[in-house]
Amino acid sequence: MSDDAESIVSPANVHDDAAARCPADRSIMAQAIIEREDRQSVHIDRGGSCLGVWFDSGEWAALASSHLLEHLDEFWTEEWRSRQRQEHERAAGENRLKEDFGPDLYAQLCALADSLRDHPRRSQALAMIRELSSRSRA
Repeated sequence: MSDDAESIVSPANVHDDAAARCPADRSIMAQAIIEREDRQSVHIDRGGSCLGVWFDSGEWAALASSHLLEHLDEFWTEEWRSRQRQEHERAAGENRLKEDFGPDLYAQLCALADSLRDHPRRSQALAMIRELSSRSRA
């Protein structure tokens, strides 16, 4: 199935290792790896010259169910790729913190951060936390 629109490009693995040829114009196709909200990946191929997008079985439905087809023409832009990289890095950092602190403390820290975010005495509260956390217990 082909479409003249564009597709999502992941931060890495933009070109397929096998360098498949476009069925329409025989140009080398680029492969985009789209990570959906449910962390499932969809691989879409795009013709290098015609820019036609080729979907394998189930890929169109997978993108449609994630509402990604609504933005199909944006997915090959540098802005989209940059946002995808930033989101990927943010999620990786969040996962590292969850592992470092454990799920319970991480949830408590997030709740505390949310409650302090717009508090007028935020700096004072953070200083108090720093002070209390450095005291030795008697």
